[in-house]
Amino acid sequence: MDRQLQHPRRLPPRFLAPYFAAKAAMDALAVSYAAEVLPFGIDTAIVVPGAFTTGTNHFTNAGTPADADRAEVYDQRHRPLMDDLGKRLAALIPPAADVTEVADTVARLVAMAHGTRPLRTHIDPTGLR
Repeated sequence: MDRQLQHPRRLPPRFLAPYFAAKAAMDALAVSYAAEVLPFGIDTAIVVPGAFTTGTNHFTNAGTPADADRAEVYDQRHRPLMDDLGKRLAALIPPAADVTEVADTVARLVAMAHGTRPLRTHIDPTGLR
């Protein structure tokens, strides 16, 4: 097998490094903000939703590159890998997964008494967290 096509299973899927790095950075920022505002009596809650492949328009309305010619060249080479990623992700999500669970969780957190909210709450339909 071509060496550049090999990929260890314990790493995030290919081509998603910027996405995962951004998620880690946002989490670090949220934790830092929580520590900064706590002395002022401000509660915070970090909500970490898992992948919901239905019930949102995220995948349909995701951005596209401005350089269409370069995107086409990239797409010709990498589309099979990305299509496979989408299929594998969809296979992880139970058919009954409902994105409104995220909104319900946020509403529950907001209704909690001051000082009782957990710092981080995961909502992951796969149960793989």
